[in-house]
Amino acid sequence: MKAFVFPGQGAQFVGMGKDLYENSALAKELFEKANDILGYRITDIMFEGTDEDLRQTKVTQPAVFLHSVISALCMGDDFKPEMTAGHSLGEFSALVAAGALSFEDGLKLVYARAMAMQKACEAQPSTMAAIIALPDEKVEEICEAISKEGEVVVAANYNCPGQIVISGSIEGINKACEQMKAAGAKRALPLKVGGAFHSPLMNPAKVELEAAINATEIHTPKCPVYQNVDALPHTDPAEIKANLVAQLTASVRWTQTVKNMVADGADEHTCKADGAAQGLGGGHAVVFAIQKVGKNNPQKALGAVEDAPKGTGEQSHCHVVKGILEGGLPQTQRTTLCCHLAPGEMRRMSLQQDAAQQHQHTAQHEPHSRKAEDGSRVSGVDGEQPVAQFYERKG
Repeated sequence: MKAFVFPGQGAQFVGMGKDLYENSALAKELFEKANDILGYRITDIMFEGTDEDLRQTKVTQPAVFLHSVISALCMGDDFKPEMTAGHSLGEFSALVAAGALSFEDGLKLVYARAMAMQKACEAQPSTMAAIIALPDEKVEEICEAISKEGEVVVAANYNCPGQIVISGSIEGINKACEQMKAAGAKRALPLKVGGAFHSPLMNPAKVELEAAINATEIHTPKCPVYQNVDALPHTDPAEIKANLVAQLTASVRWTQTVKNMVADGADEHTCKADGAAQGLGGGHAVVFAIQKVGKNNPQKALGAVEDAPKGTGEQSHCHVVKGILEGGLPQTQRTTLCCHLAPGEMRRMSLQQDAAQQHQHTAQHEPHSRKAEDGSRVSGVDGEQPVAQFYERKG
């Protein structure tokens, strides 16, 4: 079965969607419609803005949504999902892809969500951190203990085995990072984000978003949509609405989502962006999570590696994966994978089909967009997009 997955905040990069706009009449029509709906030319920011412009939650979320959805719609007859899912913000893209939301309503909801979250972030400073190589149970135990002391700390994103993002108050996150490193975490990395997404600190935004969701018509999707709050497939509009509301303060259960999709028959996970199949909207870590989750399955991730040209002063590598699961994506489709382990640091993993060895590279990398030889992009991680650690493993 063919699954389409969509990234969340953090998949943005300067120039996103420009190739689509310039080469597809449909894409241009949809981007211009989006400009009209939003009341400003978001395309100017997406195509020619700065990283700082794109990093604002109120801009990032509609930008990533537009890139994801328009990339999918421009696939034409090749876009035939049998199941969809999206990481956090990506869930709205998944619902449009499945026909549960119209393009217009999806964009309006995403913008309402972004504005509500921006206000919540400004009202109470807060943050997130990535915890690497510590059991889920231990992460949850430490979060609970610190929360009992009066701080807010929760497990926000279960991104892949061995990697969780926690969310909460600045003091709570600082305490949690110290305790998790003492408990054996390989890394506990505070993230440069606008606030504590997927935590109780988003409750003010939840109230505002709930009103917008309840006023929006959601249709029965043409295929199951696996939602973040419970990692289960949903087709009932009432359930979908309730889960969208709950999602803002609940954990993103991406690990279990991928496991459930594979268990339910997914053997192709497609992510497409910028005209070349890469991540529906450029989601690198979303795809990596699929690989990491699926590594104990009999299906294998296949791929190849290419070097990127010098971008802003140093060599970086992009890793082009031609298939996510054995027998998966067509050889012509490629997915760029990258992740940030810390600000300015990137570790990358290459997968080579039928090769005896694999290679892993680390390069200093500024947290902004790079362009690889195949035209794909590598973008920094911010907001909700998972910060994943890449592990060498046999194919």
